[in-house]
Amino acid sequence: MPYSVGKYNTDAMRTRICSLIATSRFDFIHIDHIHMAHYQKYSQGLPCLIDEHNVEYRIIERCAG
Repeated sequence: MPYSVGKYNTDAMRTRICSLIATSRFDFIHIDHIHMAHYQKYSQGLPCLIDEHNVEYRIIERCAG
């Protein structure tokens, strides 16, 4: 797992996300920055929106190239 992702990969966050989804109703999940996108797998099929503000998409696009 890349450092930028692993840094934000915590049991507490996973537990909180799963708890909120199990006990609340949401229309979609907002994911702030690509390094939080790995939490999407806990979305229980809810649509997810990843916000890559501060032109991070350009950085990712350059890396992909």
